Amino acid sequence: MSTAPSLQAVLLGLGAAVAELTDDGGLLDQLSDLLAEKGTAGPEVSSGRRPPGTKPPWDPRAADAYTTIHAAARDMEAELGTYVLGFYRRRMAGSDGNTRMALRRVVMFCDHPAVPEAQVRWAATVIGRLVRLVQSLPAIDLAPAPPATLRPPCPHCGQGSLQAAVDGSTEIHCANPACVDPATGARPRWPKHRWPFLLSRLVQG
Repeated sequence: MSTAPSLQAVLLGLGAAVAELTDDGGLLDQLSDLLAEKGTAGPEVSSGRRPPGTKPPWDPRAADAYTTIHAAARDMEAELGTYVLGFYRRRMAGSDGNTRMALRRVVMFCDHPAVPEAQVRWAATVIGRLVRLVQSLPAIDLAPAPPATLRPPCPHCGQGSLQAAVDGSTEIHCANPACVDPATGARPRWPKHRWPFLLSRLVQG
């Protein structure tokens, strides 16, 4: 039976993840370098999110990660700062330097006794997702692409819980833990070569 990591371990991991994003030559610097390069799009998998309102030569995946990090940094800084400062103030988007400062304030606020432990763990989860978002970009390629929840319902359980990597590099599977394939008794999953079969079932349903 697994146990949640200690708060101290979460704080250490949070600090390391923010440093990986914000240090000189880190992920934010690498991401900025990608913005002016036109990327090659892989198989399109609908994640339910609209791409940012940018056009080439911006790489759309890099631009999406860039805007996501800048917005999340401000939101988290304001959310956590409410506990420490006593008021909510979402700062306007600004420079890369301001985004780095916001992320570092997140670490500082999380180490403050006024911030509940649940909020610290939430912040660590969000920062971890941001790191993986950048690492999974094809030009950086340090982590597998994050999963995207697909819009069509699973043909077995009927829930909208089908998932696949956003770059289409892995099989589609149902993320509903209660869903079972009656033929195999396992959680339903479809390898890439079976996608046409899955799509035909979804259309028929």
